[in-house]
Amino acid sequence: MNIRERIAEHNPQAILIDGYDKAIIGLASRCGGSVVVLYDPDIIVDILHAQGMTMEDAQEYFFFNIEGAYMGEHSPVFLTRLEDE
Repeated sequence: MNIRERIAEHNPQAILIDGYDKAIIGLASRCGGSVVVLYDPDIIVDILHAQGMTMEDAQEYFFFNIEGAYMGEHSPVFLTRLEDE
């Protein structure tokens, strides 16, 4: 069973971002909400960079066009790691 099939078992309406399955790191949920896909934004930026964007352009593209695109209650979420100081 592939990752998309596994996600569909939890929420068939979960929104996935085409071309970024390698950046899926899990599922996220909270009480009263639907299960949504959890992405690692660093991996998404790396994918964009590998496709020819500069690192700065890849980060800007991610923040404005991917993270900034709310598509309803089944929209994916993005992990922010908190590093030790």
